[in-house]
Amino acid sequence: MKILFALTILMICYSCDLIRLLNTSKEKNETTDEINLFLSKNKYKFDYSFENIDSTAKYLRSPKYRINDDSLKYSYIQLRIFDHNGYLYSGYSLCMGNFDNRKILDSFPPKKNTYPMINNELTLKNEFNLLYIDENKRSEILTKSKYYKYTFVVYWTIWTNYFSKHLLKEVSKIKTKFSDDVLVVLVNLAKDTN
Repeated sequence: MKILFALTILMICYSCDLIRLLNTSKEKNETTDEINLFLSKNKYKFDYSFENIDSTAKYLRSPKYRINDDSLKYSYIQLRIFDHNGYLYSGYSLCMGNFDNRKILDSFPPKKNTYPMINNELTLKNEFNLLYIDENKRSEILTKSKYYKYTFVVYWTIWTNYFSKHLLKEVSKIKTKFSDDVLVVLVNLAKDTN
């Protein structure tokens, strides 16, 4: 009985949902002013920043857009790295494991994700299907991305606290150090609270 209890606790402790609950604030909408203040106060480096205003988060769960091909598990914190041709180079989700332990951004070029079920069908062009942006801005980013070795698309929220802060900080370090090689697009997902 004690072994079964210990195994149950162990499984719960490694659950993405439990990790999220222990390290996040209450899920809520985040205003444009809150987002801009948060980004400027923390001095994060990026090229573009967008907000989810059309329930983008629910699309990140669908097979066409989810990073993790083996299940419906989904995380608000994701990093998708595309090469200069717009094809997925690598990608990570918090539900695939702790960003710290994987040391994904401790070198350049960034390490490839060796997770066996990564959705290699993801493209940069399709990422912009998830955002409410006009065609001119979409074309501008896609054209500009061809002049960079990598485009980082970071999905994040303020209410995820440490997880988003840590990922944004690490991406900012890469952007600062390799600004001519990396285009950074931030997408705040906090508008989908359903």
